[in-house]
Amino acid sequence: VKIDTTASPKDVTAKLLTSLLNTHFKIINSHSKDIQVASFQWQPLGRGIMSNVQLLTVCYESDYHLHSTATGGVTHPDTPPNNILPRFLAKFRKEEIPLEDLFSVEGQFYQLAREFAPDSKVPCESANKFPFRLVDAIATGPSWLLLEYIPPENMIIIDVHEGCPPDRFDDLLVRLARMHVACWVSSTTSESSEESTSISSIFKKNAPKLSSTPGAGHSLPPSIRQEQFQASWPAVRERLIPYFQSDEGVKSLRQLDQTVSWTAQSPRIEDIAQSVAERKYTLVHGDFHIGNMLLQKTRTNNDGEIPHPMPWLVDWSMAGVGNP
Repeated sequence: VKIDTTASPKDVTAKLLTSLLNTHFKIINSHSKDIQVASFQWQPLGRGIMSNVQLLTVCYESDYHLHSTATGGVTHPDTPPNNILPRFLAKFRKEEIPLEDLFSVEGQFYQLAREFAPDSKVPCESANKFPFRLVDAIATGPSWLLLEYIPPENMIIIDVHEGCPPDRFDDLLVRLARMHVACWVSSTTSESSEESTSISSIFKKNAPKLSSTPGAGHSLPPSIRQEQFQASWPAVRERLIPYFQSDEGVKSLRQLDQTVSWTAQSPRIEDIAQSVAERKYTLVHGDFHIGNMLLQKTRTNNDGEIPHPMPWLVDWSMAGVGNP
């Protein structure tokens, strides 16, 4: 549901939430019973840099409750009552952030996600499926988003500054590559043939609705990026030192120093930026880092241990068709 007038938590009413949730539940299950929101409460989460992120807890007038499982699945209100009050995640635009299209881009992405990944909440791994789980959008607008809330139980949430756990790095990198392959937009991708429902066809058709310059910093002129490259290297190098303690590591750091120095004195960064701008091939998340992922803890099934269950990938506000 698209709502254009909501800009802050104070604009949200019980009547509005009742309407939004009933519409959402009908989409999930056409036989779901109507609910009536009696009260609700906001709790700032303090996670968002680009947006005001709030946890929304809702109390219904009926005896029914929305049940959120540890896997993040959403069921309709016919679920028997329990002690868990319904919770949702809301993101509101910060007035001091002059990026007007963040919420419209993310809202459009979640609408497209219902076409190319309708079963993304079901952790089924296969080559032709989207390799990340996605939250469901209940309401979108130019200044806010109301999203499914993923309970932290059985989840591993890592701050972006902590870095990726070494045992998850390869799995996440492979998933990113699989996403790029699944969403690859080539000159032969059809919008009208029987392939029109493929992920790549959906993105080729709807690319204008997403970010025209996907990714943080992509709107910076190449010359500015060229200047910042060498200036940013000392701080990055300092963080790398603990991982380059061996003799071979010290040698590698020196080689990186030389590469950075050479790059700063050549138009290499500008050339790359120009090439990327001219060659847009696939879906780009735009802010792919560990802080935008919810990692499920290791679990087991009938076949034994699953070391890396399908993770959630969130915050698609900078997504678009670009060059990985």
